[in-house]
Amino acid sequence: MLLSILSLTADANQTIDLQDATGIKNLSATRIDDIDTGSRSVTYDNIQSALETATVKNSNDNTGVDMIFDHSASALAGDADEVN
Repeated sequence: MLLSILSLTADANQTIDLQDATGIKNLSATRIDDIDTGSRSVTYDNIQSALETATVKNSNDNTGVDMIFDHSASALAGDADEVN
């Protein structure tokens, strides 16, 4: 699957597994709101390459919920990679 932008909206715990997605350059999470149970997190999992942007915006629940951008082990390996 070739994607360049992926966005999600969440009001419950969610994990988006990107193991089979390629070409993603930008990830966005918006309107994260009222997650009251479980791990209290929204996760982009198994990101396969370095991102140009990763954003969280227009969200009400900004102190009690973890937003996780989890790269695969090889995605950021090497001397030339940089995380800002």
